[in-house]
Amino acid sequence: RMLTWSKMYEPTFLNTMIHCICTVGVLLAAFATLIVALAIGAWSAVAVVAAGLATTSLLNTLSYFVVRNAVANSANLDQPLPDVRLARAVKLALLAPIACLIYGYSCLQATLQQQIQWRQITYELRGNSRVKMLGYRPWVANESKPAASEVSL
Repeated sequence: RMLTWSKMYEPTFLNTMIHCICTVGVLLAAFATLIVALAIGAWSAVAVVAAGLATTSLLNTLSYFVVRNAVANSANLDQPLPDVRLARAVKLALLAPIACLIYGYSCLQATLQQQIQWRQITYELRGNSRVKMLGYRPWVANESKPAASEVSL
């Protein structure tokens, strides 16, 4: 939803898309190179690409911790953030490429999105900050949640 909003109202969304294409493109190219190198037995290429992917994940994880601490410091929290154990840091490093792919999918979805539903209202996205409300029915009950049988009108 935030990327869709950014597409509609932020003049810098093109920068986001360029960043997304470069980031996801490099990651996919690295994975493709790794698979090809494994298939043909080019072990030095496997080592170089695997080291590059590991370094990228490590740097992404370190960036997460820098941002986490900066946000905590700017929020003037009364209590310190809990320490992060090595196992959690390793999980974060392993999940960094997956987060990058989700980012790419989300940017693509935001770019192609023509309708969005928010708070039971359907909107048509027409581009250039033009939005048309399609389905506003405040008197209709939420169909996804059946009414409790003991409730009476």
